[in-house]
Amino acid sequence: MISSDRLMHLEVYNCSGLNRINVDAPNLLSFDFEDNPIPIVSTNAPCPLNVHFSNSGDIDTRWYLNLVEFLGAFNQIGQLHLSLNYMQVLFNIDEFRSCHLSLPLQVESLSLFMESFSLYMDVVPSEYEILLDGLFWNFYPKNLCLSPGNWHYHPFVTWFYDHLRNRSTNCCNGRQIKCWQHYLKGINIESFDPLRESSEVNYADVPSRGYKVNNSDELMDRWPLLPQGDLWLRPDWCFPE
Repeated sequence: MISSDRLMHLEVYNCSGLNRINVDAPNLLSFDFEDNPIPIVSTNAPCPLNVHFSNSGDIDTRWYLNLVEFLGAFNQIGQLHLSLNYMQVLFNIDEFRSCHLSLPLQVESLSLFMESFSLYMDVVPSEYEILLDGLFWNFYPKNLCLSPGNWHYHPFVTWFYDHLRNRSTNCCNGRQIKCWQHYLKGINIESFDPLRESSEVNYADVPSRGYKVNNSDELMDRWPLLPQGDLWLRPDWCFPE
């Protein structure tokens, strides 16, 4: 039991034997949770939280179910940062549907940092698609940030943006709760923040930090020539009341 009226920031790192955590901290603002098994959580933290979650290891359907239960214990999530370090994603939609019958959790902001798909492996789009299904079956962010994690970042962002724009809704017939593709009505790029300099990039052609994007397609046409950076997108969701 962690109990304190003065606690504002909580960090839990590398606790391999952790299976339950109880937090009574009415003024808690941020919670960093890295490289731990996903425990059973109960909280009294009414303020919107800034949650950092880091994972190592394969990601399967049970992992996603545990993550949803873990995050659902918090009253409100303002910003959710997911750092995923894994070799493979084994998410199965049919298995997930049989265990989880609720709409996704709403988060104000989701930052996705990928450290994986092994740096020595080429990634096929189906791997990306499984990851995306798992994320959007669980969360629908008002704002979405893609942060660089490895040298697959640029092709991942290109695929990600195109896939969200050209999603398919030829599925989920007769189902009361449908997949995320039915609830996403559009996607726009809001801003781009380049992270670091590169001798291979002409910075005269690079947008300044916090650059507001007026034309998403124009930015994506230039995307292969830009340095790594945080790309902010704004999904347009429409869920039933």
